[in-house]
Amino acid sequence: CASRLSPGVVRSGQAMMDAPSADVTSLLKAWRDGDQHALDRLTPLVYDHLRRLGRQLVRKERAGDKKDATSLVHEAFGRLVDARTLVVSGRGFAYSTALEIALKLKETCYVTAVGLSYADLVHGPIAILDARTPALLVAAADGPMLPEMTALAHRIATTTAPVYGIGGDATFAAACHTTLPGPPASGLPEYLAPFALVVPGQLLVEA
Repeated sequence: CASRLSPGVVRSGQAMMDAPSADVTSLLKAWRDGDQHALDRLTPLVYDHLRRLGRQLVRKERAGDKKDATSLVHEAFGRLVDARTLVVSGRGFAYSTALEIALKLKETCYVTAVGLSYADLVHGPIAILDARTPALLVAAADGPMLPEMTALAHRIATTTAPVYGIGGDATFAAACHTTLPGPPASGLPEYLAPFALVVPGQLLVEA
């Protein structure tokens, strides 16, 4: 995509690195509504972050983290294999990832997986969670949505329902029975987290 941009737009990419999530959301909405200039402003920001994430993942794999990630995926799968129904939930930018993971679990594993937003889950359906109906929560490593997703994990953990996580930070992971790591907060901002959060979800589906 960067090759289609004017030199001035490409040079502005670094300046946009610190753009808040609200600005990125506005650009995405403007692009959806047909504003091609919004795409020109958005592309260098997204492209640079994804390149940086790719370099970090390559370094981690070379350092031997891949084996640890595989072990965690198998552990999570072992816990979920007997689930009657699975509720997958996220908030903000991670909500789309939760829906995609729920869909893949249904298509590939024939699991009754229900994708719900944070708001939809806490306003009623949370009551269906039990020992045979666990929750899989998806969260970015930072951002305004993380504290509420962590609080939700703590809330579910007080019931009989198992709660598992994808992404988040150390506090979020501590609230879950098992957590598959996502991109670190230093490596990817919240609004780009779905690009990487879907990877451990896909590995879980293929386990």
